[in-house]
Amino acid sequence: GNYGNQLSGGEQQIGNYGNQLSGGEQQMLAIGRALMTNPKLLLLDEPMEGLAPIIVEELALAIHPIECAATAADGHNCVAMLVRREGETLKALLKRLDQAIAQFYADGETIDEINGA
Repeated sequence: GNYGNQLSGGEQQIGNYGNQLSGGEQQMLAIGRALMTNPKLLLLDEPMEGLAPIIVEELALAIHPIECAATAADGHNCVAMLVRREGETLKALLKRLDQAIAQFYADGETIDEINGA
């Protein structure tokens, strides 16, 4: 499907090239552009940053059919690399990522579901 059209608000800024948009609007534009290519894999860095809660919900629905992974690093080390499980929502994946980050800072243990390490 064409997931890029599922994010609302874009039609309100027709003719604007993105340089006069808020941070959240720029984030929606970037994600919308990426989704329009119907990717099988989509890498996002803090995709919910600056977005209104209703847009976060729409984004989660738009990327649901796409294979998803979430990663976190502390600037020096990879803390966690998680893969979305069958039927897992984006919100649940991000919650697991938060838990993996907390675990890393508690005991230094990293999680790598991508490479199986």
